[in-house]
Amino acid sequence: MKFRILFFLLSVSIISVAQDLTDTNIFDKNKKTGIIIINEGISTYIINSDGSYGMFGILGGLISKGGGGYESTEGKRFSEALKVVENRLNIKNLFLQTYKTIYEKKGIDIVKIKGKLTLEYLDSFKKPRRTKKKYSRYDFRFIKEKYKVEQLIVVDVKYGLLLNSNNGVCEIFTRVIDLEDNSLIYKNSSLGNIDVEGKWKTPPEYESLYNAIRKAIENAILLEKIKFR
Repeated sequence: MKFRILFFLLSVSIISVAQDLTDTNIFDKNKKTGIIIINEGISTYIINSDGSYGMFGILGGLISKGGGGYESTEGKRFSEALKVVENRLNIKNLFLQTYKTIYEKKGIDIVKIKGKLTLEYLDSFKKPRRTKKKYSRYDFRFIKEKYKVEQLIVVDVKYGLLLNSNNGVCEIFTRVIDLEDNSLIYKNSSLGNIDVEGKWKTPPEYESLYNAIRKAIENAILLEKIKFR
């Protein structure tokens, strides 16, 4: 389990959607499409007082572990409870199946890219000059040859507990990338944010904490399904 610092701009009481679409059809039956799910497990997040956030959605604008002073005090007291919640959720294949179902309805069978991907270890991509296209910050073009796919869906999932408000939270940040030139066909983020009702410290099942995080995940997935219709 990881403890993170969250750069957060919007009110924690709403569901936020950041959207940036191109005119390109993401459901192209003539192109083989792969998918990578990035999910490092349940985490805790902390609102930064400066109100800023990073480029990868709301929860994506994070400082790595060790970047702040709250991790050792506030985060660790939830450690046992969040482990229980994570085991109860059993979401290992939940997000993969979400996108498989979306694409299957369009007559497209997407391919899971095997192995674990850590974005920080990918090469940066240098954008070509004199172009209006938008590109992925990271260079995914090597995947085209290695896995024989032409488009790639990159789904970065972050979920857990917002410490400042004790809210269950989940954000799904999605990109669809043309592997021919690393250009972005689609990018979007969906945020589910649910209050923990009552006391969170209710072992052994931690029902209130579990329900808030589960509902946050369900809300984020619902938003994704709406956008991909």
